[in-house]
Amino acid sequence: MQTLDFIILETIFVSSKHSIFRAEDKHKTKVILKVLSTEHPSESEIIRFQNEFRILEKLKSLNGIAEIIGSGIFKGKYTLVFKDSKGESLETSNGKKIPLYTFYKIAKSAVAALDKIHNLKIIHTDIKPANILYEPQTGNVEIIDFGSSFEIDSTFPVHEINEKIDGSLAYISPEQTGRVNRSVDTRSDYYSLGATFYHLLTGRPPFIANDPMDMIYSHIAKDPLSPSVLDRSIPENISKIIIKLLSKDPEERYQSSFGILYDLDWISSDKYKAEKFIVGKKDFSSEFHIPQKLYGRQDEIKKLVNTFYNMYQNGKPELSVITGNAGVGKSALAKEIYKPISAARGYFISGEYEQYTKNLPFSGLIKAFSNLIRILLTETPEEIDNWRQRIQSQLGDKARIVTDVIPQLELIIGEQLPVASLDSQENANRFYSIFQAFIRVFCTLNHPLVLFLDDLQWADTASLQMIKNLMTDNSLRYIYIILSYRTNEQTLNNP
Repeated sequence: MQTLDFIILETIFVSSKHSIFRAEDKHKTKVILKVLSTEHPSESEIIRFQNEFRILEKLKSLNGIAEIIGSGIFKGKYTLVFKDSKGESLETSNGKKIPLYTFYKIAKSAVAALDKIHNLKIIHTDIKPANILYEPQTGNVEIIDFGSSFEIDSTFPVHEINEKIDGSLAYISPEQTGRVNRSVDTRSDYYSLGATFYHLLTGRPPFIANDPMDMIYSHIAKDPLSPSVLDRSIPENISKIIIKLLSKDPEERYQSSFGILYDLDWISSDKYKAEKFIVGKKDFSSEFHIPQKLYGRQDEIKKLVNTFYNMYQNGKPELSVITGNAGVGKSALAKEIYKPISAARGYFISGEYEQYTKNLPFSGLIKAFSNLIRILLTETPEEIDNWRQRIQSQLGDKARIVTDVIPQLELIIGEQLPVASLDSQENANRFYSIFQAFIRVFCTLNHPLVLFLDDLQWADTASLQMIKNLMTDNSLRYIYIILSYRTNEQTLNNP
């Protein structure tokens, strides 16, 4: 990449991930620089940088979207160069409510820009006031920051998108939290747009929460107050549009940018005053969306949810087994209990066994708890330190036994000293004991644990023994284990 030569004129934004500067080149041409904060970015950060550049190139020259000029290395750091926009981030309103006539201009322009993005099969995933620039003199609106965007037709797996939380918690859709059994699509951007509109009109986001877990639960299960209830000067009709955008179920939201624009035109124009406003009247999707719901599984979902509540209320371990042929939806069924888990501030982790790795001991369990460590690493430094103390207290000088199979754990507790080797049976017994102690750390009233192990027909004998140990451990509480296996792949000698 080419080395960039600019003079910094103004620092606009600084975070742990990137900084935004207004700068000029030797010809006095002003530009905006987005500079990665670290000089030695990880592989995933470089991929993300390249992905953003590729998407911006695809969106180049479209009105309403930040225009990319190029990329390179500025002062040793990866940098994107943008055409200078005179607009200011809507986040700078600092809680001030935007006048209604200004809101309509911003809202229509933002929806029109989002429509262009979606037409190119791109999902933004981080629509919020900070990522919308507005210039009062010209009325121009620009959407910025495509760092977490992705192309619908890309090879990037949707389940990976769901497993990592991108975007800002105050504005993300329920499906972006990874805690509901739904994929991310264009309607996720509509939810974030609704949360943004809510903030612009009321001076606050739809939900106020004390911590990330509360915020996630609010998006999944709580209904926001209508903007017109918070502020009587906000018309009821615009409140209807915003509440529709904020529907929990994607099928209940707007399905198209055209439908949103039609309704915004309707309520902001005098020509329709004689007619009754019907929200979503002209909202028809040009995409074919198969509803991501489970049908005919109400009784089974109720059993799983009730069993979770029994575990949560009594503290005693519970176990459920889901059986059936391949492809009948066993995994999808297990994930239907995301909502009550979020309400209890619990963790749902999953691991699957594979046909050609069934000789690897504990493979499914190790996958599940590796995922849990990745979740913990996204929490605040204070929370991570709290987990470090609890894990160290439980494992003591035997923590190396766990870090040998879950290396990511070292990111929380650091590198551990080796432990003495024993004979094979004693080694096995010690591993069972220490790994159970490790699991015990995460099974509490404040954070109950749901462990889902899929494709158990390929599990090794050691994993089955571990499950048995967990279910008969009198000191273990607040854990719910869900197992699934294929009945059509059972053999007579299957353990």
